[in-house]
Amino acid sequence: MPAYFAYGANLDRIGMAQRCPGSHVVAPARLADYRFFIMVDGYASLRPEQGAVVHGLLWQLAPDDLAALDAYEEIGAGLYRRLTLSVMHDAGVADAIVYVGRSRETGESRPGYMENVLAAATLGGLPEAYLRELRGWLPATSRPSAAMA
Repeated sequence: MPAYFAYGANLDRIGMAQRCPGSHVVAPARLADYRFFIMVDGYASLRPEQGAVVHGLLWQLAPDDLAALDAYEEIGAGLYRRLTLSVMHDAGVADAIVYVGRSRETGESRPGYMENVLAAATLGGLPEAYLRELRGWLPATSRPSAAMA
């Protein structure tokens, strides 16, 4: 069963249960030397950046679920490409599938997208400092005011 590192919409356990019913969360995990960003298509991606860290969830995928995940990530249409990268978690290091967007251009998230990512990241127990970083990608209309921060 392949390992998969989720850092965007697939942090959502309910959505993953619908797309990949045979899969389960293993642990929170970290990917070193990459930075989260929103690509021009409006979805999350990663770009290499020395010293940066992306937090997410490590999933164990059922073999049948990999095709469903490839379809969801629009591999065939070229939205994302599938890589295998080493991620760290409390029990050690794992080689995991990571979907990285083909676009390198920064954009704004689609309506509701970052709100969902942030909610799932919070429920997933990702570190508060990282949640603050993710909040920076919320559309201006969804960001908490300075008084609320």
